[in-house]
Amino acid sequence: MKLKMLVGPIMILALLAGTACQEAKKMTYPETKTVDQVDDYFGTKVPDPYRWLEDDRSAETEEWVKAQNAVTFGYLEKIPSGKS
Repeated sequence: MKLKMLVGPIMILALLAGTACQEAKKMTYPETKTVDQVDDYFGTKVPDPYRWLEDDRSAETEEWVKAQNAVTFGYLEKIPSGKS
């Protein structure tokens, strides 16, 4: 009997999750450049193509963050908050 009571809410959650997944697939993320940075740690070469993002005071990083935030907040604003 309890299972029958849960079927409705479970179906609604599944529908909402599916809708959110479809919406996420439509999102277009900004291009993130990569650089040819390779560090050598005692003979082990470790690529670090996103090293340029570590400079959080550069204009280039600031523009990248703004572009990422535009995508993120555009998505979050579409989520109903339940507030009127």
